Amino acid sequence: MLAAAPARRLVTPANTWDQQASRAFAAEFLAPASALAKHVAGPVSFSDVDELGDEYRVSSLVIEHQIDNHQLGYVTDA
Repeated sequence: MLAAAPARRLVTPANTWDQQASRAFAAEFLAPASALAKHVAGPVSFSDVDELGDEYRVSSLVIEHQIDNHQLGYVTDA
């Protein structure tokens, strides 16, 4: 029996306004900044970001971008 091939995902930079707007909409829909603001203030550790990603069922990268784009705090090593 053949093993299933891993799913391929398209990862591209958001060069056009449409791409940027689509990604911003998706991020806000999946992990709203207003909801994240209740959990984030000032420094946030990578483990906190991972936990929030698990809670919202999104990649930790989405959480990092939401924190940064909405100036909710900043991600730190500590």
